[in-house]
Amino acid sequence: MFRSLTRLAAVFLCLAALPAHADLKEPEAMVVLTLSGAITETNRGPQTQEKWTIFSERKIYFDAGAAFDMAMLDGMEQAKIAGTIPETGDPATYTGPRLSALLKAVGAEGKDITAYALDDYQMDIPAAMIAEHDPIIATQVNGEPFDLGDRGPLMIAFPKAGDPDLQQQIVELEVWALFYIEVK
Repeated sequence: MFRSLTRLAAVFLCLAALPAHADLKEPEAMVVLTLSGAITETNRGPQTQEKWTIFSERKIYFDAGAAFDMAMLDGMEQAKIAGTIPETGDPATYTGPRLSALLKAVGAEGKDITAYALDDYQMDIPAAMIAEHDPIIATQVNGEPFDLGDRGPLMIAFPKAGDPDLQQQIVELEVWALFYIEVK
């Protein structure tokens, strides 16, 4: 009896030491963002060469991923940041969940990423830039949802930087028409 209780206590101690992640729920509507790679929380199966999708057209394959619909993204804590509209430089307020919170939700804290846009633009974003500048996955600009074809449905938005050289670097990292993030 004592041996069984000791084993049970050891099991509970081991489970308590594991990182706590909430189960990633299934999307209920159209998926607008998928993450894969070095993640521990998933809710979608593999993307293989045999499946004809936007992923296979871009030669993106994975064993498992984390799929998000707009309601899942909107259900996360929202942040607002001041930035600029790409190409025009006009001031803008972006709203959406923090990229760091999204990465934490899929078990990928402190990782570099590659962000992919619908127009084949892709950009590597180092974990240090994410930690230092705290970008968001913008679902809205100036209080309005992005339209598909108008930088939407999602955009990685960074706060505006005071240093012009840093601002130019940040503009290059602001992937709009975002649909996929590979975690390294």
